[in-house]
Amino acid sequence: MAEKIITKEQEQFLEYFKKNKLLAQDFYLTGGTALALFYYQHRKSEDLDFFTSKKIPNSIIDKSIKDVKIKLNASKVEYNQLYDRRIYQFKLTKKGILKIEFTLYPFKNLKKLKKINGVFVDSLLDMGANKIMSIMDRFEPKDFFDLYFMKNDFRLENLRTAAQKKFGIEIDPIALVSRFNKVKDLRIIPQMIKKVDIIDLKNYFQKFNKKEAKMFLV
Repeated sequence: MAEKIITKEQEQFLEYFKKNKLLAQDFYLTGGTALALFYYQHRKSEDLDFFTSKKIPNSIIDKSIKDVKIKLNASKVEYNQLYDRRIYQFKLTKKGILKIEFTLYPFKNLKKLKKINGVFVDSLLDMGANKIMSIMDRFEPKDFFDLYFMKNDFRLENLRTAAQKKFGIEIDPIALVSRFNKVKDLRIIPQMIKKVDIIDLKNYFQKFNKKEAKMFLV
């Protein structure tokens, strides 16, 4: 029997989301859960990340959160705001948490959104570009695994170019190599559904770094 990518509570939230026109028409699903659920089926993801380029009234989101709390029979909801990120953690009565994030994201998408099962979903190219920026900002093992699974669709240098176009910046090649070099420090592995050869994953990024290093020396 195939292992489930998302939890029952995540499924319930997505069902609620796509029926809520005020949310579904303006927000799109992105991040690790979107990658796993709609593209690669490669790992589990705890978060449901929804982005929008529009300023949505807080009252719309607050009403939806209240409805979902009742629907999931959550004991409480913890809220945190980090800049334009509205983060909600539903404390479930039986076990675990459900983390939902609504983010104002002003960057124009490189590719058109896809509508899958009533939910707008980010494109692979956009999520790849976002992952490059995530790598530049933090060290999260899941980012390396997600980029690794994109290897048959995009080369790393193409994703770097896409990130530069999307965010209107120049990514220092040496800085990116330094970030990719952290793959050697991987100790924590995400909850994978598909098996991954860790040595091959590390070699994938190190091969890119060696190629880039040769260019520095020219």
